Amino acid sequence: MIPRRDCTFIQSSYLDNIEFLPAEVVKEIEQLKYVDENYWRVYGLRLPGQIKGLIFANWEQCEVFPIDCKWIAYRMDFGFSNDPTALIKVGMCGGVDRPTILTT
Repeated sequence: MIPRRDCTFIQSSYLDNIEFLPAEVVKEIEQLKYVDENYWRVYGLRLPGQIKGLIFANWEQCEVFPIDCKWIAYRMDFGFSNDPTALIKVGMCGGVDRPTILTT
């Protein structure tokens, strides 16, 4: 979410409106705990959802590239038509079991 001065941000879930929901709707939402963890995060716990199917889920952008990064690579995208060309540097820190992908 990007905060804006001209908008009011309201964070709510089914629990804030439970007295007006039919029992079958409450049951359906609560079943999300066991069926779809991402939907449960959003509709049950009022947390931001997570994009599924990402190749790299644990990454962060950094201003200064750490010296101890392994597997450093560059990626270039020439864009399409009027889109700008982009070049990124990518490296892995933290080991294979708990990697953090860094980009600059």
